[in-house]
Amino acid sequence: MFKKLLLTSGLMGLLVSSSSFTYSCANESVFKAHPYVISSEVMIIVDNYLSRYKNDYSNSYTKIISNLKKVIDNAATHNDIGSPTNIQTIYYSEEEITNRDGILVTFEKKEKTKFLFELTVNVRDVKAKGTTPKEDEDLKSFSKTYTLAQGQSDEEILLDKKTYTLNQDSDQTVEVKILNRNQFENIMIDDINQLKDIYEGYSFDKNDNSKLLLKFKKNTYGININIDFKLSANNCPKTTEFRVESIYFDKQQIHAKRIDKNNSYYSSYDWGSKTQIEVENSQLYNTNGNKINIQVKLDKDANFYKLYKPVEWNGDVASLYLWFQDDKANKVSEKDTKLSIVISSTDKNVKPKEINYTMDIVNPLDTTGYFAFPKQYANVFEETMFSIKENFTNLKYVFEKNVDDINIIFYNGVQNEKTVDFTNEEYVNYEAWISSNDDLENVYYFKINFDWNFYLGETKITKSISTDSEFLINDAEQIKDLEKDDINIKTMNEDIVDFDYKRITIGNRKAIINVNTKEDQFLIDLNNDIFRASNSKLKIESKGSGANVKCDISYKKPKIIQKSSTIKLSYDKKYLEEFKSIKVDFYLGNDEGTYFTIIFNYQEKNI
Repeated sequence: MFKKLLLTSGLMGLLVSSSSFTYSCANESVFKAHPYVISSEVMIIVDNYLSRYKNDYSNSYTKIISNLKKVIDNAATHNDIGSPTNIQTIYYSEEEITNRDGILVTFEKKEKTKFLFELTVNVRDVKAKGTTPKEDEDLKSFSKTYTLAQGQSDEEILLDKKTYTLNQDSDQTVEVKILNRNQFENIMIDDINQLKDIYEGYSFDKNDNSKLLLKFKKNTYGININIDFKLSANNCPKTTEFRVESIYFDKQQIHAKRIDKNNSYYSSYDWGSKTQIEVENSQLYNTNGNKINIQVKLDKDANFYKLYKPVEWNGDVASLYLWFQDDKANKVSEKDTKLSIVISSTDKNVKPKEINYTMDIVNPLDTTGYFAFPKQYANVFEETMFSIKENFTNLKYVFEKNVDDINIIFYNGVQNEKTVDFTNEEYVNYEAWISSNDDLENVYYFKINFDWNFYLGETKITKSISTDSEFLINDAEQIKDLEKDDINIKTMNEDIVDFDYKRITIGNRKAIINVNTKEDQFLIDLNNDIFRASNSKLKIESKGSGANVKCDISYKKPKIIQKSSTIKLSYDKKYLEEFKSIKVDFYLGNDEGTYFTIIFNYQEKNI
């Protein structure tokens, strides 16, 4: 197998470039039919294998040698048709040589750099241990040195920034700091936009190769231009992108941007958080007695509100806390409050810059995703639990109705009339009792009252907050089939009534129950797994108006949750005596069809 491959793909390469090898044998052809691999063919195997991996940084010396030995050993144990016969003996050190002639393959490694090493491979024929070559015996020897790569990095190239800026009045050289430069070999840069009219080229600092210097032409186009770049390295499969913003300043307009988050109108902030704004080229406005002013106003409000703490400047960067002295302006209980920071100059000829902010509602609970505070959702058969954040205390839910009158089960907190107090709790835990057939009854309005403790720098603030909220109860998704154990029938005296249960599937009907009785009033205990899953739609229907069937179903949350809920059912006793049976269908609203049927059969004596 290997001879066929080598004689077609490697033979001519060896003959044409034989000067790259060092021979200690007669200059005669060694490429004739052999029953096993010979030393010249081993050298071709080595050359073919290593040539493929000379620029593969994912390899290492140990990995290369291990794999190369496997390739050589495989060729040494197979003939030209792949049969494991006529095995050639391969040695990898002088100490391994035994009483068989063979081929000695040795490796010499020399480090060149952190990412490159030289590997010299020596291949020669050797005699068995303790024997000497015959006078006419020609032992061949080959040697070649390869330069191979090593040290692939799994990290990406890290930079001190993702965005760099310059303007028409600044130095047109941008310095990019590569934070992990020593992990990469031969860093390359690609100008994605190909903007040759403004980008001149790059170089590395002669004294610090972690500093990439980009040279640009002055922006004279009257518009802002973004130039995108991509960094790569020989030993890194990942690329890193960054941007240079060449800003054209209208000197009659203040140029400023938010630098702590994405410069987007939709970036949301917490009340009391710190934001930073860079006033670009601020020296244009801080001259001739003029200065920069920063003021804050609420959306659609012409009034400016004084910040709780003064603005702090560090060069061109202003730092400020988003909290007002006038507490009415701190709209902590409203969602998506908009405010604007206005940067202006005392020079009235300079147009101000306005930066917009969206403020998050203050949320004491660790809610995410579907549970968009302040709304809360309750599901039947599914507990919901939210942690109370550490910097919030004295949490209370205050409802418009008494807690006993709302279909929500609270598993913790102290309940008292309209209030559930979570002051001494670490979380809020609740579940819906049942969903109402009337959507208006599935919404409960309440207030969330709590204290918020936070810091503006070193200053501690405690703010008492009351937020309007609402509970929304979701319908149960499915109802289980009625089994015999799910229902219990009793007289008004709590005597158990025997019945015959038959499981069926006709449409939505799941069961027929026959009761032999002379009674006219019953208590029907229905498993809460079915009762609660009915979404308050369980109703009755009975043909024959004279039967006067009445059913009392209460969906109100019981004070103590039991395994079942009780339905009161009655009918006209004389009608039963006369017509001998009354059929009562229990169904889940008009759209769901009959769920189960009870047939009351007249019998003089109760069984």
